[in-house]
Amino acid sequence: MADQTPTQRVAELITGFRFAMLTTRNAEDRLVAHPLTVQEAEFDGDLWFFAMGDSAKVTEISAHPQVNVAFSDDKHQSWTSVSGAAALVQDRARMEELWAAPLEVWFPEGLDTPGITL
Repeated sequence: MADQTPTQRVAELITGFRFAMLTTRNAEDRLVAHPLTVQEAEFDGDLWFFAMGDSAKVTEISAHPQVNVAFSDDKHQSWTSVSGAAALVQDRARMEELWAAPLEVWFPEGLDTPGITL
């Protein structure tokens, strides 16, 4: 582990997590946690989540991009917490790379769901 970069260490820690809690600040400057499904992508320092453009979390990120993402796995008694700046991304090619069929529960029209964002 001593030879790992911080990014490699986080990648190791979050491998296998299916869900995360994204914490944002709302208009009243209160912390709000949002459960999200972790997208299967190689961790290179960026975490990716799908959201609706008109959701509270997107509004909060637009106003206050500093966020925290927490992961917990009681089965393996592991956790990690990552803070950083969030950005909204409208990259169709990236969405296609990250898309998985279970997301249709929240986005019934798939990538053609109006307002879908990363």
